Amino acid sequence: MTEDIFPNNLIYPETDTSAEMMSPDEELLTAYLDGELNASDVGKVEERLGKEPFFRGKMASLEQTWNMLDALETIPVDKTLVRSTMEMVVLDTEREISEEQKAKEKHKAEKAEKLEAKDFFFQAED
Repeated sequence: MTEDIFPNNLIYPETDTSAEMMSPDEELLTAYLDGELNASDVGKVEERLGKEPFFRGKMASLEQTWNMLDALETIPVDKTLVRSTMEMVVLDTEREISEEQKAKEKHKAEKAEKLEAKDFFFQAED
């Protein structure tokens, strides 16, 4: 039931492959719609739009998607939620860093103990 409402790629964003599945034309048209192209590339896109029906169709589909997104209601941001989320991220990151530092210190201590044991062993042989 949950999968119907929340597909896996929304629950686990790292498995979302939609960006990988975009064709070069879709990436180009998306950049065009986002205003990310330089004047030369804009001219090339507009030239193709005038000549290639398939390219125009892709553009029409993307424009329809953009228009639907623009029509969505804007929901105000809950600043308390944002703040608490950021605090949790910071705490989790600090915990991860602390664990990494402890693991490095433990490894360093174990290495030092082995070196001391070697030194002791070699001194005992002399």
